[in-house]
Formats: sequence, structure tokens, C-alpha cells
Amino acid sequence: MKVMQWNICKKDNKQSGIKRYEDELYDATSEIIDVSRIQRRGISYLRDINHYKENNSDIVHATVQTLAPLKIIKRPDNFVLTVHDIIPTLYYGKLRKLKSLWFLTERAIPSADMIITISEFSKTELIKYLKIDPDKIRVVPQGINSNYHNMDKDKCRNLFDLDTGPDTKYILVVSSNEEWKNMGLLNKIITKYKHPKHKFIKIGYGQILDHPDIINLGYISEEKMPYLYNACDLFIHPSTYEGFGLPPLEAMACGCPVISSNSASLPEVIGDAGILLDGYDVDSWVYQIDRVLSDSYLRNNLIKKGLNRSNKFSWHNTAQKTIEIYEEMLSSRY
Repeated sequence: MKVMQWNICKKDNKQSGIKRYEDELYDATSEIIDVSRIQRRGISYLRDINHYKENNSDIVHATVQTLAPLKIIKRPDNFVLTVHDIIPTLYYGKLRKLKSLWFLTERAIPSADMIITISEFSKTELIKYLKIDPDKIRVVPQGINSNYHNMDKDKCRNLFDLDTGPDTKYILVVSSNEEWKNMGLLNKIITKYKHPKHKFIKIGYGQILDHPDIINLGYISEEKMPYLYNACDLFIHPSTYEGFGLPPLEAMACGCPVISSNSASLPEVIGDAGILLDGYDVDSWVYQIDRVLSDSYLRNNLIKKGLNRSNKFSWHNTAQKTIEIYEEMLSSRY
């Protein structure tokens, strides 16, 4: 079996959820079967149409929904498509859908011969909004890189010039300007939560999350993220829509307790290893943040549960399940 993976990210793109998926999937599958990949070179995949080739592969796997139109344009025989989410269907206005070519993508997704999605929630969304045949959808969860693991907290704090005092607690948040990331809730939480030794750390460049009491670290590279999770005492994730939700799992793998919204795929991914809350109930978030940081028994219990939960997700498992889908497709065709 020979597989060609078509990627949307360029080789030199900064790390993102999609790039992480594409890189990790390629590395893990290529250790098991014959896999090649083609990465985007230009500013748009449509300008790279001639660059995306099959090269006599048995299966072409487009690793993100954005590439769905290539099924119609290039007409590969056995076309697998990974759909991470359908956020544009639910959140984009008409102009943004036009600029992102989502109208074209949305029409092309059902043409895939088989669809991989990353959570049962996303499968339900595909069936509900795009009317995809359930028989062609397979769920394959994402994995966690082994770089995400428990480390010495004080050493990790020193890397970011953070206070190593035992009473100082750090609460990590990831900022974004997207509506579904729910930054308005975080602004309200930070305004209401007052503790002289508990400090919020913001990473990312979202401007909506803006408060004088935040330590702003800006962009943090993929290589440094495991150290930052280990340096912090709590990770809060208020997003109201996720196709999967990898950051909470990565935090748990580093021994950092998680409080998350109870929306979309997040209960499915986090299970009982974190605290799940209504994404708009400010008082509940403030109460639970204080509870986790002041109750060592609760915090240690969440750490233990989080480590156990995160151990269930690996890129090797993702690769194995993906290969089983390749095999299933070929066996059904011949």
C-alpha cells in the first residue's frame, strides 16, 4: 500500500493545530507504511494545483478540510479527507466565507470517498450541518507528543523568569480574537478574581483578552510549550467550540490541572480528568479557580487523573487507526 498525504501547511509555517496534526501524522504513519507527502508552497493551495500529485499512490489523504476541492479538481480514485471542524459554517459571515473559499470547501467535503474526523462531536456536526453519510465517516482522535510530560516546576519557571515561591500560583490562558474562543469570559474572570499571589499568564496575540493584571508572554514556540505548562499551576480553556481540543490534554500530560468549558468536543476529550463548566458562568469559573489553587488534595487528584487521561492519546495510536482506514478503503474497492 502506497499513500500520498496532501498537506495545507508549508514546511516553514509556524506551529498550529493543523500543522501539528500534519507533521505528527506523517512522521507516525511513515514509520509503519510507505507514505509520501506534498506540502503547500504558495500562498494558496489553488495556486499549487499542479504541485499536488498522486505519484501512483493507492490512496490520497488530504489532511485538512480546506483541501476538499482537490477531490473534484484532481479526481483521485481513493480520496480520504480529514475534517477537523466546520467552524466556518457556524461562525463565518458571508464575506469571510467568500475570502476563505469556504462555500467551495463546504460543497466539496461530501465528495470525499471517506472522511476522518477527530471526535464524535465533529462527526455529529458533519452529519447535522453538511448532511454527510454517516457510513463514510470514521473518528480518529489526535495524539500527544512525548515531549509533553511532567518536569521540575521550579526549573521550568526559571526559564520564563517566573517567581518560584511556593505560594505563587500561575494560571495559563491562550488568547485569540476568534468569537468561539470566548475571550470575553476571561476578561470578566480576571477582573473578578483577586488574589495577590495568583497570577494570569497570557500567550498568543489575541487583542480581545486585554487586562492590566495579565503577564503577557506573546508567542511561545512549540518547543517551549511543555516547559510553560509545567511552570503553571492551572490551565483554563473557555472555548465554546472545538473540533477536538488538544491544549487541555497537553496541559494534563505536563501535570497541569485543567478547567474547561463543557461545550462541543471538550467533555469527550477531557472526560472526568478536568473540571467542566458553563462557558458563560463567570462566578462558577472564579469559584473553581480559587478552589483548585487553594485545595492541594483536589489539585493533586486532578493532576493524577489528567496524567492518566493524557496517556490514552498518542500519535502512534492515531497513525494505527488511520492506517486501518486506508486498509478498509482498499479492501472495499478491490
